[in-house]
Amino acid sequence: MSHTDLCDVDATSSGVSLETTITNLPDAVMSDIFQYLYWKEKILAVEAFPAWNRILDSSLGWKHFENDRDYADSFDALKSTNYLSEEITCIAQYGQFFTHAVIWLDDILHLINLAEETDFALLGALETHSFRLKSLVIYHQPNFYTATLTEWVVPYIQLLQKMFRFSPSLQLSLRRLLLYTEEAGDQLLHFYHTHNLLQKVACLDFCYGLRMATSVRPINYLVYCTSLRVLRCPIEYLDTQILQQLVEFSLQELYVINDEFTLRLNYVEKSTIEWHALQLIPGRNLKAGFHTGLNQILVHYVFRKTSVDMCPNPYARSLVFDNIRSSISRALLRSVADTYGDKLEHIAFMHTIYNPPVPFSDLEDLPTTIQYMASRLECVHTVLLNLFIPKDALITLARHAPALKTLLVYEHKIMFDRHAVNTVEETEELKSIISEALGYSWKPMKEDDNFYKLSGYKQRLLFQNYFRVFNGFL
Repeated sequence: MSHTDLCDVDATSSGVSLETTITNLPDAVMSDIFQYLYWKEKILAVEAFPAWNRILDSSLGWKHFENDRDYADSFDALKSTNYLSEEITCIAQYGQFFTHAVIWLDDILHLINLAEETDFALLGALETHSFRLKSLVIYHQPNFYTATLTEWVVPYIQLLQKMFRFSPSLQLSLRRLLLYTEEAGDQLLHFYHTHNLLQKVACLDFCYGLRMATSVRPINYLVYCTSLRVLRCPIEYLDTQILQQLVEFSLQELYVINDEFTLRLNYVEKSTIEWHALQLIPGRNLKAGFHTGLNQILVHYVFRKTSVDMCPNPYARSLVFDNIRSSISRALLRSVADTYGDKLEHIAFMHTIYNPPVPFSDLEDLPTTIQYMASRLECVHTVLLNLFIPKDALITLARHAPALKTLLVYEHKIMFDRHAVNTVEETEELKSIISEALGYSWKPMKEDDNFYKLSGYKQRLLFQNYFRVFNGFL
């Protein structure tokens, strides 16, 4: 029997071969499939194929739970008039199998000392039923700020404390924390510190919402984050001393935001953070580089809606231009190449809010500029282009970036002769050229494809969903 035949049949004890179908796949394969499904999709799948209940009612089906209601709202079959009740029912029935959970606190406005009335009840359900939990990620509502923290001690902080008493090694991630002023950062971290939680946080993200800082002021309470592995924050909240302390603890990845607030404060990275002065510590080689597999700190820059001032950094790995308002110039692209060319592994240019049809200036010599940049991006293997780009520039990028493996761009944003209305023949020819350059069958993304979900890529820390943030304030 050929190898292909062996893949297409299952041998039974009677010697009869049965064709493999979706209903009799091995449990290990079904488990992998279930990990890609939203929690309600799993339940609907079992309703369609009851035999799959053996997967649903075991740890094979529930390594991960997430209550992302924005995703549910995208499909009629998943929408609900009472998300909270359904989610709590799911946790009560299957929470014993969860090892990782992501909780979106979207409704905490109606708090009257009763956690059951708000999304804090989800934390209560996890604390009661999910005794195998290894990691917990909490996405906070934009109105979650320091002024009302004292109201949330019982339904929020005490539940987390109970979880840590039962599972001291629980990995806690706090995402979408809102800071209005420079004092709010210290107040917020002080709040977690006084309740013995700050030193347990593995991932901290406080880059959302409106910030009204009036001066550059590092957040000194960060030095109490002794378990912190991932930090995402405005770059003006850091200095060399804080970073050195975090590196000596356990910091592995740093996402720094440069935006209009950074510009308004006249913040200068070169005079505040001495990247080359970070000291090596026993057992960790920060200068070893990404490919050695040794411990190090990886720095990811996000430039958002503002001018770009680049600072040499031996630990830079990602560079994201997210909603840049001005045109992308020749000088900027050459600066990227000259400053980070031998270090970057990911680079992304994301569309502006106003989405101008031609985000690049100097279009006449853009392919030449792209060639200069691409040839110097020695380690870049992923490029994301969520903007309009000329066909010739795209081809040049594919041909001259030596390590490029993943090139993502929307088909309707590829410009042929200064327009983005492409014929089938033009698109097929482009696909053939880029496929040859990259060494595999390449194709552009369709308009409905989700640009922000990439395997192994922390897109939620690199890219901000503006619509989600704005809706939280309404």
